[in-house]
Amino acid sequence: MHAPPPVHIDVTPGWRWRAVQALASAAAGGVTAWWAAAQWPAGPGMTVLATALGAAVAAALGWRAARSESGRLAWTGAQWQWTPQAGAAAAPLALRPPLIAFDLDRAMWLRLQPLAGGRSNWLAVTQPDVALEWAAFRAAVYFPASRTGMRSSAGRRIP
Repeated sequence: MHAPPPVHIDVTPGWRWRAVQALASAAAGGVTAWWAAAQWPAGPGMTVLATALGAAVAAALGWRAARSESGRLAWTGAQWQWTPQAGAAAAPLALRPPLIAFDLDRAMWLRLQPLAGGRSNWLAVTQPDVALEWAAFRAAVYFPASRTGMRSSAGRRIP
C-alpha cells in the first residue's frame, strides 16, 4: 500500500466555524449555569438570569477561542506541515498527523500538534471549489501511514 501523494489545502478562517463554536460554548455554559443556580433555593427568576449570563459569557469566550490564522496545511508525502500566511518567507512548521475532532464531509475540524512539541491548535478546514483536491486531502488525513512515517513516491499524481 502506498501513501497518498503530496497535497495541500489553503485555510482561511471563517465566521461560520466561530459561530458554531460560540453556540456550542453557549449551550455548555448555559446548562452549567442552570445546574449551578438550581442547587440553591433562589427561585426561577434567578435561575433564568444565571442561565442567560452563563450562556452569554461562554459564547463570548467560545467566539474568542475559535480564532484561527490563515495558512497552508500540507501533506508532503512524508510528513504534515503548516505554513502561516503571515509572510511569504515563513518557514513551514512540521506537525504530527492531524487528529480529527469532527468530519462533516465538506468540512473538518482538526487538532494540529507541532512535531517538536508545544501547544496544539485547532483548525477548521472547509472543502475548496475543486472536489478532487478535497478528496486527496481527506485521503491523506485518514491514511494510517501518515501516522507511521510511510513515504509516498514523489512522481505519483492524482488521476
